[in-house]
Amino acid sequence: MIKLKLTLVIFLFCACEVNAQRRDGDKIYWVALEKYTKELKTGYPSIIEKTIYLQKPDYIDSIPALIGGCNIVLITASNQKKLYREHHNKLIHTIIFPATITDSIVSITITPYRGALKGSRHYNLGVSDGTTVYFKYDCEKKQFIYSNTKNWGI
Repeated sequence: MIKLKLTLVIFLFCACEVNAQRRDGDKIYWVALEKYTKELKTGYPSIIEKTIYLQKPDYIDSIPALIGGCNIVLITASNQKKLYREHHNKLIHTIIFPATITDSIVSITITPYRGALKGSRHYNLGVSDGTTVYFKYDCEKKQFIYSNTKNWGI
């Protein structure tokens, strides 16, 4: 009986540790989204985005509903058509891409697409600009530290 209790305690500890690591891994994306919202407010003062429609990424376990003063609405396969219809078939459809590593710098790109629903099944996404957020790894703190943000356009 004692072995069973000990095994259960170890299992629960490990499960909590895995979930904590996932949340910690998501935090770098949360920081990137926060920096993105700051860029929206400072880089485009005439455009005040209070809601960001973000395509739900498979590689992020959780995203807060509010980041940097902006509401985050996740676009999923089940609600995409409804969201577009609610906005007269046009939506700023934002995508956050997986982190990439180049020369020990981690970058996360966030791109707002001009989305349009054509008919009942076809979506067109047009891009003109985006934001890339950069992080460096701090060996002493054992975590990624925000470095800088760059906006880009085509």
